[in-house]
Amino acid sequence: MLNIVFTLLPIFLLISLGYYFHKQKTFSEGFWSGIEHLCYYILFPSLIINTLSKTNFNDFPAINIAYTMGGSVVIMVIIVGILYFPARALGVSGASYSSIFQGATRWNTFAMIAIIDGFYGHVGVSIAAIAVAVMIPILNIANVIALAIMAGKNKPSIKSITNLLVKNPLIVACFIGLLINFTGISLWKPLSSMMELLGRSALALSLMAVGVGVSFVSLKKAGLSVIFTSTLKLALMPAIMFVLCDFFGVEGIPRTIAILCGASPTAAASFILSRKMGGDSTLMANIISLETLLSVITIPIILYYIGV
Repeated sequence: MLNIVFTLLPIFLLISLGYYFHKQKTFSEGFWSGIEHLCYYILFPSLIINTLSKTNFNDFPAINIAYTMGGSVVIMVIIVGILYFPARALGVSGASYSSIFQGATRWNTFAMIAIIDGFYGHVGVSIAAIAVAVMIPILNIANVIALAIMAGKNKPSIKSITNLLVKNPLIVACFIGLLINFTGISLWKPLSSMMELLGRSALALSLMAVGVGVSFVSLKKAGLSVIFTSTLKLALMPAIMFVLCDFFGVEGIPRTIAILCGASPTAAASFILSRKMGGDSTLMANIISLETLLSVITIPIILYYIGV
């Protein structure tokens, strides 16, 4: 347990540092918005491309990992989708449930890659990149459709969903990294070194950006919907990953990483999508904050339980 604490402590200290800077108004909101854009469009794509281009996929069962992660996401989407009907019967609005849907299914890619890098370095990030390639397309499609149905605004078309996926820099980075890897082309050494430096910058900056989004006020506003959503995301989702890892024979480091991806709090970008498509953005903000705070407790417990 002490090893888990020491590995996670620098990560949570960086999140706390971001929270402190934001609380003290050390930097403007525009500064943090710029950091998020830099991580999303430049730093993390550089990390993914550089990592995937060098990964030897024979070192771990990539296909089984993909099945585990993809299957877990699909199962979770189906479960939360079915729960929409009894929730509506109990008086939960469609807009509010769209936030519950996002909160229970999406994951904070930035935070989890940083945590995984802290535990397993290059190998861990390579496996996490499989999660990016498999989980993000499924979740983007599912959440856009769910928001359109539940919130009733901005009906999606096949074209709009395709554009969303094609323009996602993390998905594009996965494609480029895999293409370089499978074609046997080596990145130019100075370019590879530059991308490695950019990727390392992403890990610290993204964690501080996570801290900026934390709000202790949300603990006071954590109604039943927020607690219900957090339970689905932080307990049920990693449990599904755990079961599917056994089913597909995923063991060791890949198993831990798959469960970590399942144990992640929801994505901060959920708030933007909620506001854009007519969801309950206030509820979404509360869910994001509470899940992020609770994950500080739940992730070490899960890691200890699975024997890391």
